[in-house]
Amino acid sequence: MRPGLEAGCHPCDDLRRRSGMATVTISLSDPLKDWAERQTREGEFGDVSDYVGDLIRKDRERRQWIEDVQKLIDEGLASGVSTRTMDEIMADARARAGVDSREL
Repeated sequence: MRPGLEAGCHPCDDLRRRSGMATVTISLSDPLKDWAERQTREGEFGDVSDYVGDLIRKDRERRQWIEDVQKLIDEGLASGVSTRTMDEIMADARARAGVDSREL
């Protein structure tokens, strides 16, 4: 047995522990399992773990985006009704974005 490993430990378990990775077991229907394995065979992901990790990262990003947009909506609603015309609002937005209205 390698030094530093307890009886029954797999060498990958030691690597995961040192790299901050954890093992999670999930159950998938056959069609979902086949889909995940197909993504790895097509070369976009190294293995199913990489694919699932990518899905989780994208879900976190999407949820953060939704939260950020909801905050902007709430701020807009709380700010009340504007007295400016739509043309004034658009001109102000273009000026802040550095877009010349003649380019449109």
